[in-house]
Amino acid sequence: MTKSKYIQALESAWHDMGEWIKDGRFRPENEEDLQCFLYYGIVSYLKTAQGVRPKPTSDKPASIFSRGKKGTKDMHFPDFILGNPKKVVVEIKFARSSASILASCKKDIAKMKKYHSNRGVTKVFVLVDSNPDFVCMTQSQRDSLKAIDPKCQLMYFPETLSTKTTKDVADKAVVSRRMNIEIAREKRSLAAKKAHQARKESPEHKSQLILMDGNSALTPEGMERIYGALTGKTLSPEERKSVQERLDIFHSKQAGANADKLNNK
Repeated sequence: MTKSKYIQALESAWHDMGEWIKDGRFRPENEEDLQCFLYYGIVSYLKTAQGVRPKPTSDKPASIFSRGKKGTKDMHFPDFILGNPKKVVVEIKFARSSASILASCKKDIAKMKKYHSNRGVTKVFVLVDSNPDFVCMTQSQRDSLKAIDPKCQLMYFPETLSTKTTKDVADKAVVSRRMNIEIAREKRSLAAKKAHQARKESPEHKSQLILMDGNSALTPEGMERIYGALTGKTLSPEERKSVQERLDIFHSKQAGANADKLNNK
């Protein structure tokens, strides 16, 4: 079967993008970056932008809006529609290395199958990982995507597929590491809460505020005792300096007020 000029243009743009990523000339950060690069490559190959339609945003048909909300339940807007009438539909997915998006990929492929299985229309699913050195799929995962729609063409980068054993071990290691980090964080948080509660309930903590008169409280040492009693923390050097400056101002004003009282007597 002869490939349409649109699928040839997409494959050419895809090849160029892969080379640019490998050479470090292109570092995509989201799906929009991929869409822009492919759009440029497709138009450059075709020498025209006619029949090259990226995903619509603000120009979606007014009929799909209901009471200010998009009524798109029974519609699908792929990232590219090539040809007029359409010859190729393209869905793009951007992966972030260890984050699993297999379920989301399957969902996109299923949508294309449901809404774009017209005769003569080629469906293409594009998957690019943010890390060009990361092996994003196993053969079994690729096969599971292909099983959703055998007629859908898959384009993925990096192009190397890992063995199932290696990939599964790596995935389990990532999950295990994340769980251990969360458990350790939770333990630290719980220990801090218990220590703080113990300090608040201790007789020493409760007496710190009671055993100071007004004069001793209005000193750097007194303010630090109050701060420690209320928060369980100590003042930083910057905070201690700020407290001293504020106390100096307070005492200066207080001295001036006392002097005025003596002069008025």
